[in-house]
Amino acid sequence: MKLTVVMASVSLASFLSAAPKFGVVRVTDIYRGLPSTAAMQADIQSQRDNIIKDVRAERLRAILTEMEALESQLRANKDDLESELGKKLVRSYEIKRQETETLRLEFEGFRAEEEMRNNKELVAATRNSLNRISAAAQQIAKERNLDGVMDTSGDTNTGLPFVLFAGGAEDMTEAVIGLLGEKPAENPPVGTEPVPAPAPKKPE
Repeated sequence: MKLTVVMASVSLASFLSAAPKFGVVRVTDIYRGLPSTAAMQADIQSQRDNIIKDVRAERLRAILTEMEALESQLRANKDDLESELGKKLVRSYEIKRQETETLRLEFEGFRAEEEMRNNKELVAATRNSLNRISAAAQQIAKERNLDGVMDTSGDTNTGLPFVLFAGGAEDMTEAVIGLLGEKPAENPPVGTEPVPAPAPKKPE
């Protein structure tokens, strides 16, 4: 009987010692608090502001104002469009309308190219930050002889966390922040989330 109890105790001890040990990391909190994230967001916003300040945008706004003035004149002379003044207004309006459409297409093409470039920079910078966070978490996990690390900051499409229960898993968030060597921003951007890489386009 004593032998059975001893063997059972040894088996239980072996099971407990062999149980996997996990750590958890709040990746989104780390990413949001990085000064490099705040700097990246500010740079992207500055580039977006520059698009609106571009000479093409300014010219388009100016010509739209001219169009509004011509429309007002046309409405004021709607009963006299066959006169010389009326015909002149109609011609001026049509020329200005074509010019507006040309400028609009030119600006829209410019803006689309700039936004695509900005998005690529944002995705690349985000991926670089996430890779650094992942590498730091892996290094700490190996040093602490952990069997795995889970991100507890992500939610499913139902709004529930991916990790519903972590038990006594070790929270490595502060250790990862320390290893990254970046002092957390005092006022991190609200709502800043890691930007996923765009999905590959399906062949048409």
